[in-house]
Amino acid sequence: MNSMDKIENRYTGELGEQYHANKHFLNDEVKEMMAEKRVKKFLRFVKPETRLLEYGVGGGFNIKNLVCKEKDGFDIATSIKDQVEKLGIRFIDSEDKIPNDYYDVIICNHVLEHVPNPIETLSIIKS
Repeated sequence: MNSMDKIENRYTGELGEQYHANKHFLNDEVKEMMAEKRVKKFLRFVKPETRLLEYGVGGGFNIKNLVCKEKDGFDIATSIKDQVEKLGIRFIDSEDKIPNDYYDVIICNHVLEHVPNPIETLSIIKS
């Protein structure tokens, strides 16, 4: 099994559901505090006219409170799609569906440590 297969097995299907259930078990009040803190982290990069993509959107908490023209989130864990879309984020489940030269800002927060080839992933994100 190659590295990408191992990653897909870890973050999709039943294992992926368990991963996200464990990762996002916090109560709503704590999640909201985290989201507000993350807004401050990214606010200087995001304006109302910004088209934003978060690569590795997870639960959507990094970008849910940012005010911008478009908020898209890519993740291979399709089990979180409904949760992310409830936050007003368009969910993208395949790198092939990410438009080239479209986004003004791309956030990739705590993702590279989860991919087999970070340099290749950054190249994909850049394009």
